[in-house]
Amino acid sequence: MPRARVRDCMTRDPLTLRIDDRLREAVELVHERRIRHIPVLDERDRLAGIVTDRDIRRTLPSPLSSAAREEYEAILETTAVGHVMSREPMTIEADASVAEAVQILVDSRIGGLPVLENGALVGIFTERDALRAYLELMSDLQSATTRQ
Repeated sequence: MPRARVRDCMTRDPLTLRIDDRLREAVELVHERRIRHIPVLDERDRLAGIVTDRDIRRTLPSPLSSAAREEYEAILETTAVGHVMSREPMTIEADASVAEAVQILVDSRIGGLPVLENGALVGIFTERDALRAYLELMSDLQSATTRQ
């Protein structure tokens, strides 16, 4: 697996949101599906941005604040994902090497990269995908060492 490509390790067909979806939908995906990076598509199904659990936390009032529950609910119902997402996120091509993808995650201090092929979103490569690739590599190396 030393020359593995991103397409070999990415999460295929990631859950996505639309620019005009409400923040409530993003919160539900983060909490119910336990995902932290959600690509956001425009009306032409092109990547417009990414919304992360951190973007959501920054937008919502702190549970320790004096904000009323009604204010919290109003923000969830009236705020479009397009207003809180990170625009023009870093991306990676499906045929790029896993090493290149991991280097971008480390250098940029981010947790996920939307994966594009011919400009279309085909997956997402996250820290978890990188760890899975690492485990597979270590397992392969251990097996090779054991056979010798």
